[in-house]
Amino acid sequence: MRELTFLHEHEQQDWAKSLHDLLIEMKRTKEENESLGISPSNQEITTLEARFDNLSAEGCEKNPVQFSPETLKKKGSKKQSPSRNLLDRLQLHRDKVLRFLRETAISFDNNQAERDLRMMRVKEKISGLFCSEEGARAFCRTQTFVSTVWKQAFGILASLRKMLEGTFVFS
Repeated sequence: MRELTFLHEHEQQDWAKSLHDLLIEMKRTKEENESLGISPSNQEITTLEARFDNLSAEGCEKNPVQFSPETLKKKGSKKQSPSRNLLDRLQLHRDKVLRFLRETAISFDNNQAERDLRMMRVKEKISGLFCSEEGARAFCRTQTFVSTVWKQAFGILASLRKMLEGTFVFS
């Protein structure tokens, strides 16, 4: 989403704005269907996927692969525009990008994963690396427990106290 916004705002790629809007529409469609307790129909999903494919194709038309004779002589991957790199990744990973439409367990974004890793990054920035691998494991176990307790809407401090007393039970 960030890359699509960047391409639209800084490189005037209109297809990127349209694709961004389509992904938001897909997210809303999934949320509306989930709130009604139903899954999107196959026809609805196929229509949205076809629109995704059309916008990707439009982006590819506006950003063709361009190699100069000098770059063809060089080894390794060839330099392309950021637009073309994103389009290539979207086509390569199309099924993964659109999986959230078909599977309810897959979320639209990775915000929760980023939140789960944030405390590890804060700890790393404040005090540097962990003194030992065992300390890192203990931190991860504790952070995992706290994160799970919070997601289950239990009181964090009371749950930690019960865990240390050996009386905590997930229920």
